[in-house]
This record gives sequence, structure tokens and C-alpha cells, in this order.
Amino acid sequence: MPRVPRWSGDVEQAARHVLAGFTELEVHPDVPDGVRTLHEAGFRLVTMTNGRAALTERLLSRAGLLHCFEGEPTGQRLRPRRARARPAQLHRS
Repeated sequence: MPRVPRWSGDVEQAARHVLAGFTELEVHPDVPDGVRTLHEAGFRLVTMTNGRAALTERLLSRAGLLHCFEGEPTGQRLRPRRARARPAQLHRS
């Protein structure tokens, strides 16, 4: 691991500590009521994450919310798509 300027601690130990903390995260206090309200109103809910899907699944399971979401949490990387304008759309009279 690279050194961190002006810090004399063990960088690898610090990184492990931070990463381990992700497994202990809880949802924000107002999230369960909001998710349940949306789910009960018939909204279809999905998850997307830029992290590990397993962490998201554990987080939602601990909060008792996993059943409110369709499919499985995905950490799949999606590439942004740009809409392509058709020439006719660019030159309207």
C-alpha cells in the first residue's frame, strides 16, 4: 500500500478497519418507513450500488427491507448511455 503523507500509522490496518466498517452500516432512520410506504403503495423498488451487492443485501436484510425490493441487489457496473439525437430533431422549423 502507498504511504500517506504526515501519517505514521499502519495504512493497511487502517484500510481494513474502514472496509470492515461497511459491514456494520445501518440504514438511515427514516428509510424503513419510506421504503415500506412505497412498497405497500405498489411501487416497484430495485437497488443499485457502486459497491458490493452482498453488503447491500445484508444491509437491507438487517433492516427488514429486502423483501420490498425486486430482484437481487446488483453491483454490476453499468455504462451511462447517451441518447442520440436524430438530425430531424436537431433542426426543427
